[in-house]
This record gives sequence, structure tokens and C-alpha cells, in this order.
Amino acid sequence: MLWRVVAALFYMVPWIDSISVGRFIYSRFRNLIFIYMMAGPLHKVYFSSQFAPLVIFFIIFLAVVKNTNLHHFVRFNAMQAVMLDILVMLVHILRTYIPPQVVWSPLKDWWDMITWVSCFSTILYCVFWTLR
Repeated sequence: MLWRVVAALFYMVPWIDSISVGRFIYSRFRNLIFIYMMAGPLHKVYFSSQFAPLVIFFIIFLAVVKNTNLHHFVRFNAMQAVMLDILVMLVHILRTYIPPQVVWSPLKDWWDMITWVSCFSTILYCVFWTLR
């Protein structure tokens, strides 16, 4: 059971990274604000420096995924969390290159809602099957 809890903790990285995508959904649906409030202190630590997400990525990748002495289940879920985090980072990169006409339209709000729901539901799905 300890391996399952340790493996599920790695999904906090893409969860914290996807918190900023859901700003519109938190303002629209006030009952989801607890998700944002739970990640508040971790979000500040994760984005405390410009290089902190990169350092955390390489720590997880080199210390956990490449370590063959760890249980395979932990390594697999760490790699899956890293892949989800890369996907969330690609969403952030795409958001920076959106033209100004789309940024100030309702289309971007819908895009943010769809991406947040996709990311959060994928993370919940992975955590559920990891802990099961």
C-alpha cells in the first residue's frame, strides 16, 4: 500500500501545473475553489523560481524513473505523471501564442475550461487507478 501512495503523490506535479489553467472555471463555479485552495502553498513553492519546474522535472526523471532499484509501479506512475506534466506545459506554451483577438474573446475561456477539465479528470483517473 505504501508504494501506491508514493506513486500517487507524483500526480501532484501536473495537478499544480494545471491549476493556473483553471482560473476562469474557479471564478465561474465557486464550489471548485477548494481545489485551488489546496494547491495554493504548493503552487507558490513550485513556481517560486523560473527554473523550479525544470529542476523538479529532472529530479523526478533522474532520481525516480531511471532508478531501477525502485519498484516498477512507482517508476511507471512517475513517468506517467511526467508525461502529463509535459502535456500541461504544452498547453501553457500554446496559450502564450494565442492571437490577441482570441485572448479577449469567450473562446479562450471555453478553451481554458475544456483543457482544465481534461487535465484534472485525467489526473483523477490516474490517481484513482493508482490507489485502487
